[in-house]
Amino acid sequence: MISSKTFQVEIVTPESTKFEGEINELIIPGVAGEMGILAGHAPLLAMLSPGQLIYETTEGQFPLAVGEGFATVANNKAVCLVDFALRPEEIDIEQAKQEREEALEALKDQGSGSDALRIRLQAANAKLKVSGNA
Repeated sequence: MISSKTFQVEIVTPESTKFEGEINELIIPGVAGEMGILAGHAPLLAMLSPGQLIYETTEGQFPLAVGEGFATVANNKAVCLVDFALRPEEIDIEQAKQEREEALEALKDQGSGSDALRIRLQAANAKLKVSGNA
């Protein structure tokens, strides 16, 4: 049973449901910055940027590196639909470092106006942050 201080969350990728359960708090990487969500939050539809998503249960805080997506909050339930969601142990650190270097090099060549390159860089940085190798 959901208490008045908890709410339901689903974190979904194209491949699977990464997490579904009752949580105390959700921190999402919105395009305008991080947003914290608690039980009873007002209805919300938000675009997500690649970054660190954190959900807190009675067992502790759990970070995920997530890709672009959307989050909805309504009726004491949050749903995050993201391109990818990786737990720290699922992240290939060397690959993430390589992705970051490739994105940085491409940005130097093409300039900072490329949204696709900026998103690639944010995704690589999110993976490294969640893995503890930022």
